[in-house]
Amino acid sequence: MRKTGIVKTVGEITEVAIIRESACGENCANCKGGCTPSETVIIAENELGAEVGDRVVLEIQDKNAITAAFIAYIIPLVVLLIASGVISYMGYGDGMAALCGLGAMAVCLLANKRITAMKADKFKVRIVDVLS
Repeated sequence: MRKTGIVKTVGEITEVAIIRESACGENCANCKGGCTPSETVIIAENELGAEVGDRVVLEIQDKNAITAAFIAYIIPLVVLLIASGVISYMGYGDGMAALCGLGAMAVCLLANKRITAMKADKFKVRIVDVLS
């Protein structure tokens, strides 16, 4: 997966701002949909020596991006649903099921953080081209 962005900071950690595109292509003057362009900051590996203000192309392997999204979003949701379902099935009230589900999801998110830290090299975003 490739995205373009603008380098915000350079150093040991390079931050690149990516403008998220909407369905209308961020052409707000013509759309009148009321959306506002939003910016996401990505930490990237800067092997090409991009400088602040440079427009760059970022890349992460599609497989790794899908795996990261699955770990970050799907697994915690499944853990929440299973934990709250089990507690509810055991005869506890809805409040206890919700509390236990949220607790299990919090533990899952902490585990996800450790897993992604251990496999950080796999999920790295790299600057592959400097456009300007």
